[in-house]
Amino acid sequence: MRYCKYCNLHYDTPLEHCLLCNNKLELTKEEETLEQTYHYPEFQKKKNSRRFLLRLLALLGLIAIISCVYLDLLTHTEKNLSWSRYVISSIAYIFLLLSITTGAKKSIQKITYSSYLTLLFLVYLGSIGNSSVWSVDYVMPFGFIAINITILFFLLIKKRRHHDYAIYSMITSIIGILPVILLFNHRLTYTWPTITCFFYSLTTFLGILIFSPEATKEELKRRLHL
Repeated sequence: MRYCKYCNLHYDTPLEHCLLCNNKLELTKEEETLEQTYHYPEFQKKKNSRRFLLRLLALLGLIAIISCVYLDLLTHTEKNLSWSRYVISSIAYIFLLLSITTGAKKSIQKITYSSYLTLLFLVYLGSIGNSSVWSVDYVMPFGFIAINITILFFLLIKKRRHHDYAIYSMITSIIGILPVILLFNHRLTYTWPTITCFFYSLTTFLGILIFSPEATKEELKRRLHL
């Protein structure tokens, strides 16, 4: 057992000098200093069961995807994917959703990323099926509105993290304005949902930009490098 008479500290290590004053340590009797000695705990690596579970699910999902693609190509006369695309997209969606919800992210990040992933999944299902009008004309604009309303709800009740929620709401508002491009390209059958989403997103963006506190505006400028 070693002792520093200047700092009055006992060490249970093979160090020769004190960590605080760098003076040489003296040897002492273990019985007299055992109760006062600081023992450095041994480093123990924590087992990450979540990562192992995700890897196992990824392996099972990959096996299921390969099997479904093989059966689809084997049974389909035109030698292209038909029903297996639904299976592939569903497995990918579940795996990505689990990765987001079990990851070490903030709650607002998990909510936003999960919402966008769900919206993208629904739009993709409509595009590979016979419901592209339903997914693009209705699901996409109302999905942006629903995501923005959810973020605004947390923005109002979580005032301590105002800048975090404000930046996600502004980004969602900007993305919600973009579907109006489809309107100008005449790719929409029903235009009123996209128009509603455009005005709602624009109003939300301007509202946050005008009514946010100065501290939130400065934080937004810093994060957006403006």
